[in-house]
Amino acid sequence: MPRFTAGVTAKVTRGAVLGALAIGAVLVAAPPASASHKCDREQEICYWRLAGYTGGSRAFTNEDATYANDYYDNLSPTKSLNDTISSYVNYHITNSYRICQRVNQAFCTKSLYPMSAASDLRDKLWYDGIDMDNTISSHVVWN
Repeated sequence: MPRFTAGVTAKVTRGAVLGALAIGAVLVAAPPASASHKCDREQEICYWRLAGYTGGSRAFTNEDATYANDYYDNLSPTKSLNDTISSYVNYHITNSYRICQRVNQAFCTKSLYPMSAASDLRDKLWYDGIDMDNTISSHVVWN
C-alpha cells in the first residue's frame, strides 16, 4: 500500500492533477471492503479487524465517541471495534480524523489524513510509544 500525503500546492492545476492521481492510486491499490460492506470511498474512514485489510470491517462518516457499541460487519461471532482495530483506510478526500486511545474522544494524538492508509497498525506507534494495534477506541473529524 503506497503512502499518501496531503498538501496544498500553489498551482491549482497541479493540485487537481496530483489529487486525481492520488485518488486513482487508492482506488487501485486499496483493498475492497468485505463483501456486504460498502465503503463510500469519498466519504468514509474504514477500519478492519485484522492487518492487511482483512477480517470484518466497519465504515464511518462522522465522529464517534466510543466504539464499544460498534461492531464489525461480516464477522462471526460479533466483535466490538473498541480496542480491536488492526488496519484502516481514510477514503475521504478532504477530511482528516484524529483517532483516540480512549472512549469519549480522549487522548486523540494521531491523525489519519485524507487518502491515507495503514495495512498493519503494529508498525505504528502512539506519541507515548504504545503500539497502535488493537488500541483505538474513538475518533473525531479534524480539519
